[in-house]
Amino acid sequence: EHLRARCNMGLLTALSLAICIQAHGLDRPKGSPQDVGDSLSSVFTKYYSKPTTAAEATDAGFSAVDGKCDPYLGVAYTKGGKLSKETPEFIYFTPGGQLAGVAVDVYGTPEASLIDGGYFIKKDSQRYHISATFRAPEKVCSSSTDEMVVGDRVVLNAAGPEGPGVNYQISLNETGVISEGFSRGSCFDGMGWHYFKDISGESTSQKMKFPLPAEHLLPIVPMYHEGKLNAIFFATTKVQQTLFPPKTNGWEPIPLPNKLMCGNWCDADCGFSGTGIWSTQHWYFHDHTKVVCPSSLHCTVKGITCCETSK
Repeated sequence: EHLRARCNMGLLTALSLAICIQAHGLDRPKGSPQDVGDSLSSVFTKYYSKPTTAAEATDAGFSAVDGKCDPYLGVAYTKGGKLSKETPEFIYFTPGGQLAGVAVDVYGTPEASLIDGGYFIKKDSQRYHISATFRAPEKVCSSSTDEMVVGDRVVLNAAGPEGPGVNYQISLNETGVISEGFSRGSCFDGMGWHYFKDISGESTSQKMKFPLPAEHLLPIVPMYHEGKLNAIFFATTKVQQTLFPPKTNGWEPIPLPNKLMCGNWCDADCGFSGTGIWSTQHWYFHDHTKVVCPSSLHCTVKGITCCETSK
């Protein structure tokens, strides 16, 4: 549904249609060598290197959860093959051993509207799943391989026509994400420019409507460097880190109170209703040391919350 809405074939001229398709990163033929990224790492400030093949995953202590291939996600691997709050991180691979996607389990119940909308998938009474898939459905359960390290797309909760996922494809280009009504936040070194989507439709690409109800924020946030997708993060209002004993459980080192979460925006009006705190988990598709915000920006701390004007 989201893809069909992007480029209205009946209204666009041939030239504008071509521009629209290219802007959304939909111009890749099957087997295209153009890749979302050349590596995989996770967690802001830590940048843990992650496996991009099943063989590397096995060497790093990951195991298949059940060995089955989900037709839209791939074969799920976790640390030790376990399902627990301490090991919530998933990496999906194709039967051919290539990276197919990443995901995380959220422990605790997210906002009901986000569950109903397919943004979080219920696995049991207190465990919900959110994923990003990097390959087409015909690829995720294929034994064949190609030259792509990551894949040619990023799809939130990929699923078939009957769900249960929202099947929301993230634009690979900054022009595309702007045209879809995402509003730009701040720039961080290692990440690039953050973009956020108000799924209620009450905000625009020019201005997020604050205070934003937590249930209105798309729980995947793309980041762009030099116009191209560089990273994503998953977000939830259910704190996933534990205090006693102190554990990050695969998420960022600390949960973010609303004030710190607002560091991802350049808007002094930033605020949220329905929550006072967030847990986030970043995934990077390129070497983070090569991503630097423009020197003309004003940053609250070097390389962090960088904006065109001071907040």
